[in-house]
Amino acid sequence: MLVDYVMKCSKQIYGMTYKQIRKLAYDYGRILQCKPASSWIDNKVAGIDWLQGFMKRHKKLTLRKPENTTLFRSTAFNKINAMKFFDNYERALKSWKFTGDRV
Repeated sequence: MLVDYVMKCSKQIYGMTYKQIRKLAYDYGRILQCKPASSWIDNKVAGIDWLQGFMKRHKKLTLRKPENTTLFRSTAFNKINAMKFFDNYERALKSWKFTGDRV
């Protein structure tokens, strides 16, 4: 579900802008083969009215402009930590069962 993905990104400190959420909604709708409004098709993003309704329905969600990375976070990104990340990622992929019908 779209809101779950946005919440997960937010918890992982990957903030998304309003424009990114609108683009994501448009792409998600296309994957689900929903019939979008003509303005969505022309602009390739969901409308402002959709975003306002989405934000009203999901009050726990707050969207804001992503901040710059701190010096600590930048320096923590090194070869050792990157290798740990990819080892964990590989383990997670191996444990995940692919059914073939998921997007």
